[in-house]
Amino acid sequence: MEQQGGSFGKRPAPLVYMIAQTPEVRTEAQVITASLRRSGLAVEMDYLGRSVKAQFKAASSLAAKFAAIIGESEMEKGTVSLKDLESGKQVEVLRPDLAGTIRTFCESN
Repeated sequence: MEQQGGSFGKRPAPLVYMIAQTPEVRTEAQVITASLRRSGLAVEMDYLGRSVKAQFKAASSLAAKFAAIIGESEMEKGTVSLKDLESGKQVEVLRPDLAGTIRTFCESN
């Protein structure tokens, strides 16, 4: 493509990076990712089974604004931990409220 004088350009940063803390919650993380995408949010997640640390590095390298974190305790409670990657502030949000909470945080910044 570049030889023809064009390029795909820089990929836009996702608003949210979904982080699955264990392999057991990966499927639920995919369901949440799909739900957020259907609501119009730009969301990425790891499909390679990398460590939590590697997932946070990926979120940082993609310049995501938020990390949505799900582990076994969040899955049991029906919540997701939402971390603002700029401020470090982290809150626990009920899954049905996640998209709205993300939008509220974006509007307040």
